[in-house]
Amino acid sequence: MRDVKRIRQFCNELATFWESCVPDLRFWQVLNVIADGLKRDPFFLEENEWSALIHQAEEKWEEWNAAR
Repeated sequence: MRDVKRIRQFCNELATFWESCVPDLRFWQVLNVIADGLKRDPFFLEENEWSALIHQAEEKWEEWNAAR
C-alpha cells in the first residue's frame, strides 16, 4: 500500500501554488497551467512527478512576474 502521507503533502503543495500564483483560476485550469507542455497523459503521473511540475510552474510564474 502507498504511503497515505503523500496525499496531504501533495495537496499542500498544490494549494500553496494555487493560492500564491493563480488564485483566480478554477481547479482544472490550475492543473492545465501546471501540466502545460506535458507530452504524456497526466492521468499516469505519480504525485512526485506532479510535485516536480508544480515547482517548475512556480519558477515560470516567478520569472513571468519579475519580467512584468
